Amino acid sequence: MFQEEKPHLRLLPVAPFRIFTEVVRTVCDDTTVRVDNSYYAARPARIGSQVVVRIYTSTIEIRDRHTRALLLTLPPELNPV
Repeated sequence: MFQEEKPHLRLLPVAPFRIFTEVVRTVCDDTTVRVDNSYYAARPARIGSQVVVRIYTSTIEIRDRHTRALLLTLPPELNPV
């Protein structure tokens, strides 16, 4: 029944899907973004620009809002400004 689909099937990834929360933040005058009660360096994002912050259990990613390009990865416990 599924013979025509079989050549297109691939193995499942070894690592499980990482769950995250995604929020949009504006870069402050000191080039930081606020996440909960902490401030994180958002360089090289421009002051006043909006970035997407993905909050994982062990890391925080700061991404360009329009292209979703990764700008910075931070461990949340170690790098608050």
